[in-house]
Amino acid sequence: MPFWHTLKPPGIADLQIGSCSKPGASRGAGSENAPAGPASGNPDNGHLSPDPVRWAQSLLGFVPDTVQSEILRSNAARLILCCTRQFGKSTITSIKALQHAWSRPNSLVLAAAPTARQSGEWLEKSRFFLSRLGIRSRSDGHNRLSLVLPNGSRLVGLPGVADNVRGFSKASLILIDEAAYVADELYQALNPMLAVSGGGLWLMSTPAAQSGFFFEEWSRAAMAKGDSLPEESFEADSGTPSALPARTAEPPSGSGFSATALPATTVGPPSGSGFSATALPAPPVSWDSFRVTAEQCPRIRAEFLAEQRVLLGDSVFRREYMCEFVAAGTQIIDRELLDDALDPGLSPFNGGSPLWR
Repeated sequence: MPFWHTLKPPGIADLQIGSCSKPGASRGAGSENAPAGPASGNPDNGHLSPDPVRWAQSLLGFVPDTVQSEILRSNAARLILCCTRQFGKSTITSIKALQHAWSRPNSLVLAAAPTARQSGEWLEKSRFFLSRLGIRSRSDGHNRLSLVLPNGSRLVGLPGVADNVRGFSKASLILIDEAAYVADELYQALNPMLAVSGGGLWLMSTPAAQSGFFFEEWSRAAMAKGDSLPEESFEADSGTPSALPARTAEPPSGSGFSATALPATTVGPPSGSGFSATALPAPPVSWDSFRVTAEQCPRIRAEFLAEQRVLLGDSVFRREYMCEFVAAGTQIIDRELLDDALDPGLSPFNGGSPLWR
């Protein structure tokens, strides 16, 4: 009899997932992600482990490196990962999604990507790891790209078309793979699915152009944390209003996610308009952000990177391997030039009065 027939997944109260250190602070010094095979002999009750890293090691035979372990252990409601090609983001997030669904009966995990083919590739990774648990994969009978777990939880892969994803509700976790290449309309269509459940939202991608929701969310995350950004990459918008004391809003009870404080802001109207400034409440949660360059990935050789810099050219190399948002070829003015030209402390030359009446 497969072991999962006798198991009861841990409840929300049983989960005690650790927090992450500063993302990308050190090069991962872990293994080469070589599958070690599922645990044999004494199961060590690894099936019920609240630690996603131990769960992946003991049940899936996957040994994550240092940075991958930090990502797996994050229980933030909002996570954004900007990483090099071949870091293993799809593998890591498929493990995270599977562990999330395994420990939360009857939950719904949605995975979106630019195309249905890419969502299907992501789901195949989850299918592979599900087989390592001794579970035969099956669909939910309604969605072609789907997996159903013995506890009733579902993993569903979505196409990259906003009009075709509507209809899902109470999603426990939404993951958007290659988010920098996903249309803003899809991002906007997915977010309301978290309104009632208080579920999590994870964005992961290699950078693209200096536009789109992934770039904007990454800029806001970096600005909120006060991180120093690569000078040649991009500069986050510096035009922030003055901040009031930070607030922390709690996610809905039972969501399994932790709250993160984000400063509230004050919106001030133009000088001389006759209106007073209004304090807006802080957003409910900030982004737990990770930036992982090729130099921080222990599976990518320095010799290969040197070759790629010559073959691809500097701009493409910086985008694909160094996590830099490089201006698109159709962009006439670079984003960093526009940001540098912005002076938030500059008063309007006419005192804020209308230019015409």
